[in-house]
Amino acid sequence: NMDQYSKGYLIEPLNGALVGPPNPFTANTIGDDSDVNPAANQVEVADLATVGTGGPNVFVDEIDIDVDVLIEPETLQTWIDDGLVNSAAGAQRVIILDVTGTTEYAAGHIPDAQLWNISGQGEARLEGPAIATNMVLTPANMNARLADLAIDEHTTVVITSSKTASYFPSRAYFSFRYYGWPKSHIKVLNGYNFEWDADDLTTVATDLSPLVTPLTVETVGNLQPDLRVSLPELMDAVRDGRGNTIDFRGAGAEAAGSTDGVWSNDHDGDTVADADVVVFEGTMKGGKYYPYGELQQDTSAGDYRYKPADIIANAIEGVTGLDGSDPIYSMCRTAYIASTGFFVLDAILDWPVMVYDGSWSQWGSLSDDAAMDGELAGGSLWALDDTVTYMEDDLVYNKSAMKQVEPLNPDADAILLSPASANQVEDADYDYQSDDSGSSDDEAPTEDSGDLGGNC
Repeated sequence: NMDQYSKGYLIEPLNGALVGPPNPFTANTIGDDSDVNPAANQVEVADLATVGTGGPNVFVDEIDIDVDVLIEPETLQTWIDDGLVNSAAGAQRVIILDVTGTTEYAAGHIPDAQLWNISGQGEARLEGPAIATNMVLTPANMNARLADLAIDEHTTVVITSSKTASYFPSRAYFSFRYYGWPKSHIKVLNGYNFEWDADDLTTVATDLSPLVTPLTVETVGNLQPDLRVSLPELMDAVRDGRGNTIDFRGAGAEAAGSTDGVWSNDHDGDTVADADVVVFEGTMKGGKYYPYGELQQDTSAGDYRYKPADIIANAIEGVTGLDGSDPIYSMCRTAYIASTGFFVLDAILDWPVMVYDGSWSQWGSLSDDAAMDGELAGGSLWALDDTVTYMEDDLVYNKSAMKQVEPLNPDADAILLSPASANQVEDADYDYQSDDSGSSDDEAPTEDSGDLGGNC
C-alpha cells in the first residue's frame, strides 16, 4: 500500500477522554516514592481499598517447604500418586490450573487440571491520564475467576499450560502473587504440558467448583502493591534514579515502529482496524533490554523448560549489568512478556522485581508534542518524552520516522520528453559503446577519478 508509506506511521490515540488527573507527584523527594500522589495512582489505591494488605495469613498445609516454585513433572506425579490433587476439603491439597485457551484445553490437558482461560487475564483500567490496556484484574474480576475454582486456604496451586508462549502462565502467576498468594502455595510446572507424556493427556474437562468454598481476595486480605509498579511510581523511580527497567522484548524494542498500538482504531473509514504505533520509542533513563526467549532452554526445538537459576542470573547480569541488588521493573509492550520476566526474577532468582502493567504501550503514548500527535496538554507533567528527566537520547517519534516514497524527477524538461528522446538509459549506453572514450583502454573509476560512494 504505497499510500501508507507516503503518510507515514499511524499514531495510536490514547483510549478514552483524558481525565486531567492531579499532578503525579506531591513533592520531589529523592530516595523513595512517598512523593507519589495517591490520587494519581488509581489502580493500586482502588485495589487496596477493597482488599487491604498485611492481614493474617490464611494459608495452611504447605505442601513441602523444600520444594521450589518451579517444579518438575516427577514432583507433580508424586502429588497425584499421593492423592493430593483435588483432594477433599479441609485437608492438604493440590489444584492444577491449565492456563490456556478453550481450544487447547479441550484438545488435551493433564488429568484433573482445571481451565484458567487466558482470555480476560488483563483488563482496561484508568491509571494516570488515560485508560491503559491489559492491566491487572480488579478484585471483582479476580474473585469471579476464583469462584469457578476449588482453591481454599489448604490449596497449593500448580500452574501449567498448553500454550507455547511463557507469558500466559506467567501472567496467572503474577495475578496470584499480586493478590497475596505466597510462593509456598504457588508452583509452576517446568516445561508446562509439553513435559508431560502426551499419551497421558485427557480431553475430559474438570469442574471442582462445588468441592470447597473458594477463597476471595478479601479473605486473603494481603494485596502486594510492591510487586507492581504503577505509572506515577515508575515515573518517580526513573526521575530519582532508583532501580532499573528491563524491557524483556529484548534489544531493538526501542527502534522506530517497534510498539504496535493496543486499541482497535479505524482511521480511514473501512472495516479494518489500522496498525497503529505509539507516539514515541526509545529507552527510559537507565533502561536495559533482555530477550525473554533466552530464559528457557530451547523453544525452537520444543523445549520450554527454564534454564537453571545460576545460568539465567549470569546471563542477565552479563547483558544488563544488573544483579538483583536494586529493584527491577519488568516491562514490555503490554506487560504480558513482562510477566515472564517477573516470574523468572521473583520465583527462580528471588530478585526484587515489579511488573510495570502499562509498559511501553502506555509510556510511549504520553506526549504533549502535538506536532508528533501527542495528545496531552502542552506542558503536562505526564509527558514522558523528556530526555532530561525520563528518556535517554535515543528517543524517536514514530511520526518523524515515516517512510517516504522516492519523488519523481521534478525536471519539467525530462517529463516533457518526446518518446523518441525519452529512452535515456539505452541511448547513453549506445553512445558510450560507439565512442572512443569508451574503449577498453579506459580504467574503471577509482576513489580519485570516479564515484565509488553511496551511489554505486
